[in-house]
Amino acid sequence: MSNVSPPQTTTDPRPFLRRLFVIGLGGGLGVLVLLLRMFVVAAERTEIARAALDQSDQRIELLPTRRGRILDARGRVLAQSRTVWEVRVPYAMLSDGWTRTVAERLARRASGRSLWRALPQALRDQRVADVMPKVEEWRHDLYQKLADAEGRPVEELYERANEIVSQVERSQASFVRRQRAKYEERFGPPPVGWSPGQVRERTLSYPLLQTDQRVGLEFEHWAENARNAFREVNIGDLVEVRSRDERQYPLSSMEVELADTSFPLSLQRFGGQYTVQECASDLLGSLGAVGAEHIEQRPFGLQDEHARAGYRGGDEVGVRGIEAAQESALRGAMGFVKRSAVGSREVETVDPQPGKDIRLHLDIEWQAVAEALLDPKLGLCQAQANQKGTLPPGTPLAGSLVLVELATGNIQVAAGRPIATEPEGPLWRRGGVVRATEAILAPGSIVKPFLLVAGLSEGKVQANEQINCQGYFFPDKRDRFRCWIVHRNAREHGPLDAADALAHSCNIYFYEVGRRLGLETEARWLRRFGFGERPEVGLLYQRELDRGPVFLGETSGRVPDPSSVPRGQRLSEAMSSAIGQSGLVCSPLQAAIAYARLGARGALPHPELVASGTERSIGESLSDAVIDPVLVGLRRVLSERYGTGRDIEEVPGCTIYGKTGTAEAPPILIGEAQKTDGTHAWFAGLIGPEGQAPTHSFVSVVEYGGSGGRTAGPLATAFLRELARRGAFAEPAS
Repeated sequence: MSNVSPPQTTTDPRPFLRRLFVIGLGGGLGVLVLLLRMFVVAAERTEIARAALDQSDQRIELLPTRRGRILDARGRVLAQSRTVWEVRVPYAMLSDGWTRTVAERLARRASGRSLWRALPQALRDQRVADVMPKVEEWRHDLYQKLADAEGRPVEELYERANEIVSQVERSQASFVRRQRAKYEERFGPPPVGWSPGQVRERTLSYPLLQTDQRVGLEFEHWAENARNAFREVNIGDLVEVRSRDERQYPLSSMEVELADTSFPLSLQRFGGQYTVQECASDLLGSLGAVGAEHIEQRPFGLQDEHARAGYRGGDEVGVRGIEAAQESALRGAMGFVKRSAVGSREVETVDPQPGKDIRLHLDIEWQAVAEALLDPKLGLCQAQANQKGTLPPGTPLAGSLVLVELATGNIQVAAGRPIATEPEGPLWRRGGVVRATEAILAPGSIVKPFLLVAGLSEGKVQANEQINCQGYFFPDKRDRFRCWIVHRNAREHGPLDAADALAHSCNIYFYEVGRRLGLETEARWLRRFGFGERPEVGLLYQRELDRGPVFLGETSGRVPDPSSVPRGQRLSEAMSSAIGQSGLVCSPLQAAIAYARLGARGALPHPELVASGTERSIGESLSDAVIDPVLVGLRRVLSERYGTGRDIEEVPGCTIYGKTGTAEAPPILIGEAQKTDGTHAWFAGLIGPEGQAPTHSFVSVVEYGGSGGRTAGPLATAFLRELARRGAFAEPAS
């Protein structure tokens, strides 16, 4: 046998232990990572939950903004806001049914859900009746506090609440009837339990008290206590204290002194002291309840300044005039304070941003003078006895006065009567539009200077060229294209140059100018003077109507569009437009701006009523060779015995360059008879210090007033004399 021993196996545990250690270490790390991840997730969820809890425990107090002021050219305040605090009560609380609803919730909560279900109806009613005095005590306490703050008997407050309830319930009943009719029309009688829903008014809160901030905060604290008392039944807010702007117009009533000598001799008895009510109210506009379209377009929120300038139900918004046109600038943005529910600790504060002040180029004193003169009681805006007019002598008429400064393009007066909010009257004197800026009227002969500028600039006529007026443009067709002179003993003007054609206001001359220019060239030049375009002076705003959005505040008027006129009618359209008739219409403001461009020889800064504070574009200059003959003709209108304005009185110390106009007006009903011979009376032109260049343009128009020289002329003279007394034309603007 061999002595060799078999090999012995040795087992070293160290490699195994190392592997086990590595595996254990990896598993431990994995568990650690998993635990860490779980911890992070839990922390995040805790933070989210804490943030949500914090958010739910925060109370937000809104800080009111202040709507911007509106100032006139001299810094006088025309509109300003005073912050008032409204204590508003939800509609449900105004009705007697609210007490029982809340009492039933409290009784159910106190009894517990199971017991409440087991109780017979009689016991339920008894428990509700036991709780009702407590609830009614809270409600009566609120009404009593509101009445005490206002200094009135509490019974009056209950009456006010009942009136609101009655009005809302009438709206609800009307809504149900309409919806039921629609349902029955489509599907037949509605089933049992059918309900169309409720009107929005049932979901709103209503102001029962206007007060100051101190009293408002007292009611906020009362409401907080009430919420705590009824927290378990979740009845919502008992009281909402909301601040709002109360808009004030300090100069809406203006005293003006009118001199006897400003009036024609037959009306000088009207000189004296006058009070103008609602002065400039058409231009300033007003505030009204915010509409659904405002809330939809710009809802209120706290995330940024734009959202904080948004709208909530119950807010006010500019609905007319400058208040509407400049709403975004005037409005401002609310601020807020976030406080913790426990301890009222301030968490975040954002200051409110007040609205911007708006400055106008309007002079409120001059505006008041114009509005006083437009009052028919003073005789200048009445149908005149010396007119063969449509309306009986003494009939009140509508009218406008506008003044524009040439050096700046600033609109210093834009007055019209009746005001837009005046109740509807006869067709010839109806409200509804801002007359100075929105009334659309045929301009008549006041448009002739601009056609002469076009003809001279285009080389279609020469200043010294004579065109013969025989009374009829077509001698063999005497029923059309006649000169007004044929109505005066069948006369004719004879040969006329450019300046005398303006002085005589000869239709035949300007028919020929229109024929030579053609409709396309004529329309282009009219637009150059601002006809057919919105002036964009700061009054334009948009309103949503059933038929879609419309623009208000400024009208574009209308210039005949050559592309829409059949080719065979373009000649007659061009000839008619050359004397301010046919499809050509404009507002008094557009006419005043057109004359301002003429007086500035084309180089007029872009006109403004609302000061933009930005550099304004200046129009293209026109040559002296074109403008000088036109100004000579406009001066002869008043200075020569053959001028159509020869009876218009001058303004001492000033020189007037003017043009009368008598424009066809739409038919109107007087009694049961339709009158088709009505005419609008115009007088428009330029004025400046005697012997110097013009400084201002002006427009005077009396709707259905007959002759421009006899009706609009005296109105313009009185207006310009009053402004001259106040130094308006003392020297050219620098």
